[in-house]
Amino acid sequence: MDFPMRAIECIIYLGMLVVGLIGNGVLLHAARQSMADRRRTSCMMLFFVAIVHLCRIMVVNILSVFYSVGGVIIFNMVGCKVFKFTSALTMMLAIWFTLYVAIFYLIRLDRVVHPLPLSVPRNQQTNNFTGMLILWATGLIVSCPLLVFTDMSNIQSNATYPFLSQVYTGCNVNYGSSIVYRIYGLAILTSVDAVPLVALLLVSIRIVLLLRERQTAPFGGIWMGEDAIEREIVYASKLILPLTVLLTSLWVSHFTLLEVVDELASYSFLPALLAALSSAYSAFSPYIFLAINYKVRECLKSLCFPPQSQSWIDVSAISPYHF
Repeated sequence: MDFPMRAIECIIYLGMLVVGLIGNGVLLHAARQSMADRRRTSCMMLFFVAIVHLCRIMVVNILSVFYSVGGVIIFNMVGCKVFKFTSALTMMLAIWFTLYVAIFYLIRLDRVVHPLPLSVPRNQQTNNFTGMLILWATGLIVSCPLLVFTDMSNIQSNATYPFLSQVYTGCNVNYGSSIVYRIYGLAILTSVDAVPLVALLLVSIRIVLLLRERQTAPFGGIWMGEDAIEREIVYASKLILPLTVLLTSLWVSHFTLLEVVDELASYSFLPALLAALSSAYSAFSPYIFLAINYKVRECLKSLCFPPQSQSWIDVSAISPYHF
C-alpha cells in the first residue's frame, strides 16, 4: 500500500475519532444531566448509545490508526483479539440500540395517533433499563467467540491484497473448520446485524405511515389538536428516518465491499473508503441523537449559552402553570 493512500486512511480514522469524541462526549454529558428528571427513559437510552459509540471510537478507531500505518506488531495478538471483538460488539450494539430507540418512539407515536384509554405503566423506566442490559449481555455472549478465533496474521505475506492496509490483513479470524465458519462466522454474525436492520426499515416504514395518517386525520377524528409533548414525539419520530438511512446505507455498503474485496483489492482507494464507511455512523449519528430528546437539547443549550443570573424577578411574568 503506497504512502499517500495510507496517510489518507489514517487521516480519515483520526478525523472520525475527533468528530465522534466531540459528538458522543456532548451526548453522554447531556443525557446524564437530563436523567435527573423523572421522565428520563429516552435520556437513558441515549446515554447507552453514547457509551457504545465511545467504546468503538476509543478502541476500534485508535487501533485502526496504528494498523493503518503498519503497527499491528505493536499490540501483537492481544491487540488483534481486542480489535475484532470490540469491532463486532460495538457495531452490533449500535444497530440494536438504534432499533430500540426507533421502537420506543414508534410506540409513543402510535399512542399519539391512536390514543389509548389506559394509562402508561409506571414501571416503564425499569423495563427499558432491563431491556438495554439484556442487549448488552447478548452482544457480549455473541461476540466472545471472536476472542478465541482471532489471531495475528503473517504481515510479511500480503501479496494477495497489496493495496489493503493492516486494518484488514493484520488480524485473521481462524474458525478451525468450515462448519464453524458457516454457523458462527457467516450465519450468526451476519444475521445479528442484518435482521435488526430489516426490522429497523420496517419500523421506519411504520413511522412514515403513522406520520402520514396523523397529517391527513381531521380534527375531531383520530386526534384533536396537539400539545408540546405530542410535537416532541412527532419531531423525534421524524429524526429516526435519517438515522435509518444513515445506518443502513453505511452497513450495506461496507458489508458489500468486504464481500467483493477480491475483485476490488487492486484499487488503492479501497482502504480509505472502508475506513469512512466503518467509522461514519459512530461519528455522525450522535449529532442526530442530540436533537431527538428535548431535555437533551435544553441541556445542550444551557451548556452553550449559560443563563444569566438575575437579581430581581418579575412577579407578573410568573405563570401558575410554570411549575
